Amino acid sequence: LIAYPFEQARDVLRFFRDTTQSLPDEMMAVGGLIHAADGSGTKLAVMAVAHIGQREEAEAAIQPIQSFGMPALNAIGPISYCQLNTMLDGAYPRGALNYWKSSFLEGLGDDVIERLIDSFAKCPTPMGQLLLEHFHGAVSRVPIGDTAFPHRVEGYNLVILSEWMDPAISDRCIEWARETYAAMGRFLGSGRYSNYMGDDEAGDPAAAAYGPNYRRLQDIKPRYDPEDFFHMNQNIQPSCTPSAGRSGEVALRKFDLQLLLPARLGAEHLGQEIDEHAHARRGVLAVRIEGVDAVAGGRIVGEHRHQAAFVEIVDDFPQRLEREAVASEAPVAQGLAAVAVHVAGDAEGDRP
Repeated sequence: LIAYPFEQARDVLRFFRDTTQSLPDEMMAVGGLIHAADGSGTKLAVMAVAHIGQREEAEAAIQPIQSFGMPALNAIGPISYCQLNTMLDGAYPRGALNYWKSSFLEGLGDDVIERLIDSFAKCPTPMGQLLLEHFHGAVSRVPIGDTAFPHRVEGYNLVILSEWMDPAISDRCIEWARETYAAMGRFLGSGRYSNYMGDDEAGDPAAAAYGPNYRRLQDIKPRYDPEDFFHMNQNIQPSCTPSAGRSGEVALRKFDLQLLLPARLGAEHLGQEIDEHAHARRGVLAVRIEGVDAVAGGRIVGEHRHQAAFVEIVDDFPQRLEREAVASEAPVAQGLAAVAVHVAGDAEGDRP
């Protein structure tokens, strides 16, 4: 780790950006804005680097970093791999309270750096951090579809790490993380790293974590976990294909919940039924009525030769039954507490 006074943060983060454009595969680097470990609240700009290779090669690769600027602390030196994996443990003590936000960045331009510095200056906790994890090397050379992990482009993942010990400042620390994430909004990419997603995320954040591989993972999951038993994680919600019920009825399958609804149920009644029975379980909803399929997150379940509505179930479902209808020919969308984000046309591609 090499650390610089916060006043040098602009130059340090620019140097970090420029240096990471040409790192060897054996070397990793994380840049960021942190507080001094002594609890004083002193803000620092840092680079944490590691070279896993021959010592002579490591010294040559790290030399430009050690020669940069006037560091307040230079703790770079040879250590064992076990020491490397425990060197940050002291920054995360038992009993600490945490609230994190994270997303990949579109880039690390000067405007991004300025926004990071401005946001960190407002950090209310002496344990808070803004980290920039650099991705490069072998991880960026694996084809996107070869593994579940889809993030194969060189770049940076931003971690907004709010950590504190005193419960009395919880609201301030959580608000800082949320405000910083919002302030960075126009610089964020579409990808998310699953390790950092919180349990208060809106919608289905796993779709961003797995990107173009998400639909394939949804299709695979029902083979091994059709009831979504293993859901205490960054969950892949299983595909949810509606099936026909008794004559004149349609089955609504929602994980461990199944409702049989009249096939020509009025829109208002349908909304009430879903409100009463399904609002406690956030996730994918699939309903098929008169040839109409509706799903969350832009994934149509089942065949959709006719009109289909894409809908999203929201957290405050019972309070939002007043949301507008999507299309007169899509009764499943009428009166639901959902946000319709798209209406597909028929098989020929006509748009209603």
